[in-house]
Amino acid sequence: MAAKIGGNEVLVNIDNLEDGAWTTEAMKTAAAAWAEVGAKYLMQGTTGLDHVQTQTAQNKYKVAMLPSGSWLENEQKTTTPDDFEYGMFPIPDVTGSDKLPYGTLHTQPGENFIVSSRSAHPQAGLEYLRAMLSKKAAGDFSALVRTMTVVKGATEGRDISPGVTSASKAVADAGDNTVYYRWFNWYGPLKDEAIAATGELMSGNLTADKYLERIQKKADEIKNDSSIKKYKR
Repeated sequence: MAAKIGGNEVLVNIDNLEDGAWTTEAMKTAAAAWAEVGAKYLMQGTTGLDHVQTQTAQNKYKVAMLPSGSWLENEQKTTTPDDFEYGMFPIPDVTGSDKLPYGTLHTQPGENFIVSSRSAHPQAGLEYLRAMLSKKAAGDFSALVRTMTVVKGATEGRDISPGVTSASKAVADAGDNTVYYRWFNWYGPLKDEAIAATGELMSGNLTADKYLERIQKKADEIKNDSSIKKYKR
């Protein structure tokens, strides 16, 4: 949401541990918006539930919207009622002057395939990946696992689940307007702090300003810790 408001550089600066990256106006506006959602619309008892329990509550029509990835439909297939259909929507417009248009998505590949250059038969490994990422195999994957694939056109002409259909359309509609961040994987302590602080923000125990100050403090600690390897993008 902050990237939609202030542009992709908001997330690039956070990834690069730039000074004050967490406390920009775009971040404050986004955090305040989510604090309002938490105050007005959070399902009662949410703070005591794990992700599976929350997802199951949605299958029982107790939750209208849930932040998740396209794996959700497959993960919940054993508890999803026959008349329940998943669908996704992009982040709505937040201000009258958002830098990125409606339909902008946070999206990036979620799995890593690696062939070791020092393996006994690296070429065989590459050929195996080539087969896995063929249009047919990728399409089979999407149909069976009910999730997105990086292979363009893999789902064309297939009977794909409602959730994947809506996600595929959202990605196509977004075009080049996609954003992502990497600090979540680069810096474990920052990830842990952000998760804990976000729970406090959504449950009303932190204001938007205090929320961002708390995460900025942890980012500064990591930046100033010479024992932690730093990354740039």
